[in-house]
Amino acid sequence: MDQYNVINRRPAGLALAAMRKREKDAASVFNNAFSASYTGGDGIRLCNASHPYSPLNAAVQSNAGSTALSYTAVEATRRTMREFKDDRGELIPMSPTLILVPPELEETASSIVNTMNKVDITDYHDNFVKRVGIQYLVWDYLTDAESWFMIDPGLGKMFLNWFDRVPLEFKEDPTSDFSLEARYRGYQRYSYGWSDWRWIYGHAV
Repeated sequence: MDQYNVINRRPAGLALAAMRKREKDAASVFNNAFSASYTGGDGIRLCNASHPYSPLNAAVQSNAGSTALSYTAVEATRRTMREFKDDRGELIPMSPTLILVPPELEETASSIVNTMNKVDITDYHDNFVKRVGIQYLVWDYLTDAESWFMIDPGLGKMFLNWFDRVPLEFKEDPTSDFSLEARYRGYQRYSYGWSDWRWIYGHAV
């Protein structure tokens, strides 16, 4: 009998570890966004200053900066993203309305998005960022305390990929019967990444 609920906690711990692994892998797309070791279909990292329009066009576009999170930086990044073009040089319908931040930037993001007036000025000015509906999301698994991202959520759903090949499943290990020990196992298989960069702008501060 499991008098102290130790055995029952083991499968729960396995489930927690599996979900933590999924979170870390999903966040790795952003944690490695500026790393040359992780590249997309154009052979370039997710956030980079030299994304080509197309293989036949020598011109490049940038979705990478180094500006600290602020009201001014958010609005400037939003305007820049609205100038993104497709592989034919046509403007892309763009709605950058989400700021993704690590826990260290949560307070700053909240001040930018939620105050009634424009932040850090003495005169009254409308908080334009709030009025256009920009929101923020805090993700504990982002590992850089200063880097932040601006995202078009609609395009993110199109181009940021996650495929569950085999859904997470748990079973009791058959060897439990032979060793008089309760053993459990979990299995899942998935793939993830991005198919286009034109949904995000990242700042490596």
